[in-house]
Amino acid sequence: MLFARKSSGLVKEAGLLDAFATGFMNQGLTFNFWLGSSFGLFLFPKADLVWAAFIAMVWCTAGQGLVWGILGGSMPRSAGDYVYASRILHPLIGVVNAAISGVFVIIAWLWTLSPLYVKPGFTTIFGMLGAADLVARVTQPGFTLLITTLAIFYGFIFGGLMRLRYFALQQRVLMVLALATFSIVMFVGLSHSHQDFVNAWNVLAKQYGSYDYQGLINAVKAQGYPVGTGVDWVSTIGLATSVYGWWAEYAYVTVFISGEVKRPERNLIVAQTSAVVVPGLLMMLVGFLLQNVIGREFTVASAYVEQAGLSGYNMPFTPDFVTLSGIFTTNKLLLIVMGSTILLSCLIWMPLQFVAAPRYLMAFGMDRLGPKWFTDVNPRTHTLLKNCIFVFIVAELGVIGYLLNPVLGSWIGGSANTVVQYVTTFTVAALCAIAFPFVKKARHIWNASPHNWKIGPIPLATIAGIISLSYFWIGGYFYFSAPALYGAWQIWVPMLIGVTVFMVIWYYAFKARAAKEGVDISLAFKELPPE
Repeated sequence: MLFARKSSGLVKEAGLLDAFATGFMNQGLTFNFWLGSSFGLFLFPKADLVWAAFIAMVWCTAGQGLVWGILGGSMPRSAGDYVYASRILHPLIGVVNAAISGVFVIIAWLWTLSPLYVKPGFTTIFGMLGAADLVARVTQPGFTLLITTLAIFYGFIFGGLMRLRYFALQQRVLMVLALATFSIVMFVGLSHSHQDFVNAWNVLAKQYGSYDYQGLINAVKAQGYPVGTGVDWVSTIGLATSVYGWWAEYAYVTVFISGEVKRPERNLIVAQTSAVVVPGLLMMLVGFLLQNVIGREFTVASAYVEQAGLSGYNMPFTPDFVTLSGIFTTNKLLLIVMGSTILLSCLIWMPLQFVAAPRYLMAFGMDRLGPKWFTDVNPRTHTLLKNCIFVFIVAELGVIGYLLNPVLGSWIGGSANTVVQYVTTFTVAALCAIAFPFVKKARHIWNASPHNWKIGPIPLATIAGIISLSYFWIGGYFYFSAPALYGAWQIWVPMLIGVTVFMVIWYYAFKARAAKEGVDISLAFKELPPE
């Protein structure tokens, strides 16, 4: 028999701006611009930053943006990719993929992203102020543990305990602040010429006894690093489809709340695509600043200094597009405002993870693939309180693991976590889009979809899925072939295998348990869960 279904208890409180902001702010804005142009360029020093931004923007809009917009608008339920995969492909695929992408990966983001509040968050501000002693203090393990714990607790309060409307409000405020501070950084940087930068750098280098402009380039060249060896398309595509593309890939998180978005048939597809295009245009502007005002060779050398360090480099800050724009001013207040842009751009990440992971647990519970408390919505806060407490505890254990082994966290662990999503979350979503129009059991959903458009005889969903799949598998190749990430795979691949095996056992255990009660849970996957 089929078991009785209950509504989620969640309320449609998000409009188009909230859906856009969720995707846009999860792209990380200034942080991912910083990461792509430092760590990304460190991995691919022959890449062109402007072209890489354009390629990632177009590729992800035509692929990733349309895939999630079409699937979300057709099946507007929170924890959407679990619903898509379990209804279009197979329940087991939906469960395993959602456990990896919606629970393990999301919780892993809590321990990999929270240390970034310290570095580059606080270190950028203190470095621009010339306070090298404060930079050294905040990067001590004890302080890092304190900040990461407070960051996760902040996420628990403002993402887990508060209703979606209050999450949306703080998200709007942070979006305005992040855009405003980013705009100031770009205005200061772009209002000067290349020669202005060279002169300002040389004056500062003399003050701190560090390399002058050409001296830094020569010193990095002496390390055998390919500075000034030209640009090639393979490196540019590699950069566009890997670290540099973080700002283009992560608007998909709108699916976390798609069941709570008003007019999802319109708002989700508009939000998904625009949350790729807008940061793409801004990233092209960052690339222009770095390659034309600061200079391409110096930018590549700076990426090396940022990631590998360099003896004789004595500046109080690591060189990136934020700190390098800051050398044009000595105004302390302006430097604080400019330096805060990275922290402001990623502050929403912690609450967002507490919006996401508990909803996946709830989706499991509603399909009887988890304990009953997975579906408990607190009557006073209208939130999944028990799920949030569970996520908080596991995330704190992850932070301790990061302090013991740094490859679990920071942008190295984040890159590994991203690749996990490349081969699970994003690949499965692309396959769902490709198969959606042709799978018999989902045909009634496709026929009722507001997005069952075609280009000639081929459904747009299928075309977008193929484009998206090509992006992530090409990017996956470049990730796996990057020597800087080899150490991370030794830890993250076994974790991925372990979660997969555990969830296969989980699925069949709960299916057998339901069968003993006379319930066939497979029947539930022939329809969408109630709202």
